[in-house]
Amino acid sequence: MDDDAEVDALEQAAEWRLRKLDADPADRQSAEAAALLTRLAGEMRSLGDAPLRAEYEAICNWLGEFDGISDFSLRAQALRVRIGVDLRPATGEEYLRLLIELAKQVF
Repeated sequence: MDDDAEVDALEQAAEWRLRKLDADPADRQSAEAAALLTRLAGEMRSLGDAPLRAEYEAICNWLGEFDGISDFSLRAQALRVRIGVDLRPATGEEYLRLLIELAKQVF
């Protein structure tokens, strides 16, 4: 899984939240979550070749070699669902650190 895939996953989570908001315009939680997910996706995209991105890619590559990527992907998806509910990473870097920690748990 590369960083563009993670940006796409954040954007898809934001779109899901926006669909929930369309169904219920009073759903402030989904509105706030969609905004946060969109901002995190933009920050992830702008990280460039940051060492943190390289670490994340290396861990994901390792998980891919040893069949751990599927478990990690499911856990990362569950983490994204929590964003804006009970999880509010302040920055794209903080979000990436959460993913790295999650990936290390899958080891």
